Amino acid sequence: MNKVAVGAIVIVLAGAASFGTAVYPTMKARHEVEKALASLPAGSEGRYKNLDYSLFSGRLSLSDVELKIVQDGNAYVLRSPAVVIEDASETRLGKLTARDVVIEDPGQVQISALELTGDNLEGLALGDPTPNGKVDRLAMTGVTVSASGQSVKMREVVLSDFAVADKQARSLALGVHGLEMAAKDVPDADAQEMLTQLGYKTLALNFDFAFAHAPEAQRLTIKTIAFGGDEMGRITLTGTFGNVPTLAADDSFAAQAIAAGATLERMEVRYEDSSLTERLLKYAATQQGTDEGSLREQLVAGLTAQGNSTTLSPLGRQALDSALAFLTSPRSLSLKAEPEQPMPLFQLAAQSGDPDTLANVMRLSVSANK
Repeated sequence: MNKVAVGAIVIVLAGAASFGTAVYPTMKARHEVEKALASLPAGSEGRYKNLDYSLFSGRLSLSDVELKIVQDGNAYVLRSPAVVIEDASETRLGKLTARDVVIEDPGQVQISALELTGDNLEGLALGDPTPNGKVDRLAMTGVTVSASGQSVKMREVVLSDFAVADKQARSLALGVHGLEMAAKDVPDADAQEMLTQLGYKTLALNFDFAFAHAPEAQRLTIKTIAFGGDEMGRITLTGTFGNVPTLAADDSFAAQAIAAGATLERMEVRYEDSSLTERLLKYAATQQGTDEGSLREQLVAGLTAQGNSTTLSPLGRQALDSALAFLTSPRSLSLKAEPEQPMPLFQLAAQSGDPDTLANVMRLSVSANK
C-alpha cells in the first residue's frame, strides 16, 4: 500500500471520526464525513452508500465506501464494502476496521481485513510542517499485491508503534509475515532444484524491523531487523548506537547519522534454526551417497581434528566449540559485540585488517544453543 493511499484512509476516516464520543445525531456524523471528503486533494472525490451512527456507543458505520485520490497527476482508488469506526475522538481512533479493501494505483492491492488505531493520525498523514502523531497499530491480513500480471500474497502486514514528534521519527515496528513464493518461481534454476530437494514447495517468508530513537540521549536502539521463513530459520540483528541526535522521518534509515559519527554500544547477530540445518544435512548426505548421521559424525570429527591441530585465538576456539554444539543439536548461533566503550563505526573499517585486535576491542563472543 503506497503512502498516498494510506494518507487517504487516515484523512477521511480520522476526519470522519472528529465528532467524537459526544452525543451527536446521525445528521451531525454525516456532516463531519462530508467535510472530511471535501478536504481531499483537488480533483479527488469520495462516496458511500449508507451511514449509521450509534448515539450510545459512538460507533460509525459506512457501507460501500469508494475514494478516488488524485495527486501529482496520478489517480488512486480505494474501495471497501464496510468501514467501522469505534470510540473516536478528535485525535484518536479507538478502532477503525474495514473489510475486503481494494486499492488500485494502477496495480491492485487486496486486503481481507484492516484495523487501525492511533493518536493525531490526521496531522501525521497531512504532512503538517511540524508533524506529530502516532499509529498504535495498522494491521492488514490476507494481503495480495498484483501488478503486471503477477501477484504476491502475504498472510499479514503489521505496522505498530510508529511515532513522529517535531519531524523526528521516534519509533517504528513493521512486520511482513507469510510472504508466499513458490519454489518454482525462484529465478535461479539451481536454487529451485535445491529447494525442491530440501522439501520446500512453497516458501513463507517473514521480515521484521523495529527501532526506537531517544533524541535527548542521542541513542538509537535497533530492536530487531529479522528475516526468515516458516520451517526454515530466522536471522536477527539487534543493537544500540550512540551519538545519533536526529532521525528525520523522511531520511534513509540512520545512514546520515551513522556517517556523521555514530558509535556502537552493543550488537548481536543471532540465527535460530527451524529445521533448515537438518534438511541441509539430509540433502548433503544424499548427494554424497551416505546417511545424515554418518555425515554429521564426519563433520564433527573433521572440525575436532582441525581444532586439535591448529592454534586458535580465544574467539576462534569459541567459534569452533559453538559450531560443534550446533552440529550436534542445531538450535541457535549467536555473535555478540559488547565493547567496553562506545566505538565509532568509522573505526571498524580501519581495524578490519587486524581480526584479533578487532575482536578484542569489540569484545566479540560466539555461542550456540543459548
